[in-house]
Amino acid sequence: MYGIIYTGKSIDHEINQGEWIIKELAASFKNSGHNVTMDNFFTSLPIVKHLLWNLTIVETLKHNKTYIPEEMKKNKSREIYSSLFAYHEKFLYVFLYT
Repeated sequence: MYGIIYTGKSIDHEINQGEWIIKELAASFKNSGHNVTMDNFFTSLPIVKHLLWNLTIVETLKHNKTYIPEEMKKNKSREIYSSLFAYHEKFLYVFLYT
């Protein structure tokens, strides 16, 4: 088990801090087949692409992320709790509308 204690502002990693934390914590799981679960603070497409080492990733996203295609975003015609699935490159996206 591995962890990082956050004690306040960090001089070295203040920009892209969430990305740095995920890369540090996930490095020990490289090629393990484990799952990484992330909240939307830590989630970005570059992080997911960086973690393509035989890991599965479950994450929450805010609807305003620029890399989410408009067709996949929430709209008034979508039924609540409905799901939408999409494949792109090496990714399977599952969008659940709540």
